[in-house]
Amino acid sequence: MFVLLDEYVSKIQEFRAKSDEESIYHVALELEVEAKKQKSVYHEVIGVYHISKFYYVIGEYTKSLAQSLHGLQLCKKTENVFYEMILNNLAGILYGALGDQISSIEYMLKAYYIALEHPELNFTYFIENNIGVLFFNMQMYEKAYEFLLKSAATRNLTDISSIKESDGINIVNMIGCSIKTNNKDIYDQWYPYLDYYLKHYHLKTVEDDFMLYKLILACKKKDHDKIKECVDEMYLTYQESLDHLHILKNLFDAFSFLIELQEKEMCEKVFKFMESILENYPDYKNQSRLDDCRIKMNIMFHEDEKLPDSLYKYYLDKCKEDEQWQNDLKKSLLNKVELEELLNEQKTILKENEELQRNSEIEDFTKLLNKTAFQKHVTQAVENYQSDQYMALFVIDIDKFKNINDHYGHLSGDKLLLKVVEILKEETREIDDIGRIGGDEFCIFMKNIFTLEYVKETAESILKKVKAIELENYNITITTSIGVQMITQACNYQDIFQKADALMYEAKKSGGNQYRMNV
Repeated sequence: MFVLLDEYVSKIQEFRAKSDEESIYHVALELEVEAKKQKSVYHEVIGVYHISKFYYVIGEYTKSLAQSLHGLQLCKKTENVFYEMILNNLAGILYGALGDQISSIEYMLKAYYIALEHPELNFTYFIENNIGVLFFNMQMYEKAYEFLLKSAATRNLTDISSIKESDGINIVNMIGCSIKTNNKDIYDQWYPYLDYYLKHYHLKTVEDDFMLYKLILACKKKDHDKIKECVDEMYLTYQESLDHLHILKNLFDAFSFLIELQEKEMCEKVFKFMESILENYPDYKNQSRLDDCRIKMNIMFHEDEKLPDSLYKYYLDKCKEDEQWQNDLKKSLLNKVELEELLNEQKTILKENEELQRNSEIEDFTKLLNKTAFQKHVTQAVENYQSDQYMALFVIDIDKFKNINDHYGHLSGDKLLLKVVEILKEETREIDDIGRIGGDEFCIFMKNIFTLEYVKETAESILKKVKAIELENYNITITTSIGVQMITQACNYQDIFQKADALMYEAKKSGGNQYRMNV
């Protein structure tokens, strides 16, 4: 049903491996159109995400955010956990870039809690780092370090030899936190990591940030010669950077330290550099900050151009208002974090209650869903089917199981059942349902299946692993017969079970150790 859509997804993966953003964008546009035609919201979400990501890469943040929010609305109509997570993460990054920190932390935390709930996605450390960077940019360095440290722990960054290229941002930001908070212990702990990183990798953002931190250290020590050396180095190196927004952020930070030390020559040099960047890449928000820097220089260095008293008073009042606004924003951000933590705790409690309910549906011997519970779970899913995903019902039966019980005893038969159960658990995901519906008959219900190939590979792997079972010292080959009924529309449980069961018996009559599948 969705073979063509899966081909689009495969093309996107191929272009991702080549970092070919332009090609990804065009394939994503085609995928979105075709997914709408086939009414596959699941695949439409994938297309929308990659369109949004392309706009983000080229700096079209407003367009990118609109696409991300559209994708999240689509996620409410389907179950696509991975893309729901990365769309929330991208929306958080975009809100931050556009100056809305409250919405930024809200969406990043949504992504964070999805990642925590699904550790198999291996995305938690990435989002923890993003949240740390957000707090860092808000000058909330203790909170930033808390999340950056979590990210390092999740990544298992325990010694220098474990450093990867992707760790650079995390490490340099922890150095930044140590410098901004005058915490020598943190600096001493992480500087060897940064030193190793800079010798083995060359990520421009990390190098640029460390250059800023060297300047800040020189400012804190009031080492005029070192300050001049750092500013000159920044001036030469930053001109090679293509990330103008990031460079501007660093230059504004540098200016704030230089103006405090009344380093007139260096302030003017940094100011002119920022001015030249904004001439080529105009931005209202940063232009306003540049005007603020101009006034500070005027007050500090140009007595002959002193501001009128009324204008000077207005400027001071504005500074106080900005400071108060920043403090209120920080409080709001912390309140938002506490609220999201509370909501997540409530969600966790509900999930635990559901788990208790589920435990009452588990049979003691195999620890699988009993027949009644399995039927209830599958019935709910297939009757509310959304036409944007594959579902599949497996019926699995051990070949000639009665003979095994008769010849080798019920104890051997029980051991075999548990070994088969172990294999079924290995071959399924957390979201799949496994049930025991008869003595040696099992069922698997899969939803959110990405490709038909995955179903085939699962059936083949079960057959192979069961055949490899060794039953004590008996010279016997164990096999199974499997029937798989694919589900592509809302249906009745009994209908699909009978079809899968008939496919299983067809496989058994053909000699066993095989599967039959109906799409």
